[in-house]
Amino acid sequence: MVKHYDCFRTDKNVYIVMEICQGGTLNDFLNKTTEINEPTAVVIISQILQGLEYLDSLGISHRDLKPENIFIAERTVDGVSETIFK
Repeated sequence: MVKHYDCFRTDKNVYIVMEICQGGTLNDFLNKTTEINEPTAVVIISQILQGLEYLDSLGISHRDLKPENIFIAERTVDGVSETIFK
């Protein structure tokens, strides 16, 4: 789970202050990975859906869901977040 510290907005942007995600984005992971096996894909998609379900329970819509906006907390040697498998 990534810690959220603060958020604020200006006239043009909304900013979210959170802990550093050492694993980069899902887009980074996909660009560096030639093949994702089915069990890994299932876990990644499951975690994304759990996050969206949580946001929905709070009445929040993401509105910009794409690999560049999905962060991986940390990476292992093979580039997959250890937290993905917990």
